Amino acid sequence: MLKETGPSEDAYEESSKKGELNWTFIEKKKVFGMVTSMTERMTLFEDKDIHKVLSSQYTYERFDKELIKSILDSIQLERCNVYFYS
Repeated sequence: MLKETGPSEDAYEESSKKGELNWTFIEKKKVFGMVTSMTERMTLFEDKDIHKVLSSQYTYERFDKELIKSILDSIQLERCNVYFYS
């Protein structure tokens, strides 16, 4: 459905605000899980941006419609794995 309608800046804004609220009111986590998650994310940043490691999963920097479209276009149903848990 998102491929058909295209990325929406309104949806981005809503997700961005929700992420900022989650970052502002973050709950305490278990130390081991936090460290593991942080070390995995550290590989995604250059040295000048390393300060963003903690907030990066909650906050967004910008809306890039073309980037979102290119990612959506690369997703093919034939190559997806779907897992059901109950």
